[in-house]
Amino acid sequence: MPTYTTYSLNQHPEHTAKILESIPKTWSYINSLLFAPKELYRTGKVAYNSRLKLSCNYLFSPLIIASLDDSFEEHDPSTPQPDYYKEPNLIGIIHEHLMPSSIEYIEAGRNPLNFEIAKNILTPYIRMGYKGTTECILGDDTPRAKIEINHYTKTIDLIVYTEHRGQERLIEQIERTIKKLDLKSRGARTITFPTPISS
Repeated sequence: MPTYTTYSLNQHPEHTAKILESIPKTWSYINSLLFAPKELYRTGKVAYNSRLKLSCNYLFSPLIIASLDDSFEEHDPSTPQPDYYKEPNLIGIIHEHLMPSSIEYIEAGRNPLNFEIAKNILTPYIRMGYKGTTECILGDDTPRAKIEINHYTKTIDLIVYTEHRGQERLIEQIERTIKKLDLKSRGARTITFPTPISS
């Protein structure tokens, strides 16, 4: 039975970065979609509509793709992003050292790109104020634990799926960091799935 513990997320970028850094390198992969903050747009440091994408579907070769992006403050996560067929601003990113308008991870951290490298690529963007949703998973085929960081709901969910002895060690390093940051718990709950009725 999964156990969920929810914490209130302080919106300070350094707090999110420290939580991400506390996740052990033995974890498996990261899914994430982050958007550049309005402040970066205001200072002219963003390559418009140009997303950095790392995906297990592309053998972890980083891609810069076109994406019709807003700043995090203007982005509505409930609205599907429309298709966008123009070119990304490669000149801006490569030669003018502009930042991507968004970062997307799809199971980044699986071999050959290990979890620690994927995490270390993502963390500096978070420190610059990129926000959105990030989930880190332990367990390749069957998840054993997961952390979900959501800047829209301002919450962190720690989820442990296993019931084996020592399961608390899966997230203890993360919990220590959350305690140091003095993030408030919204409570814990255990989810019990109904037993299927046999015919």
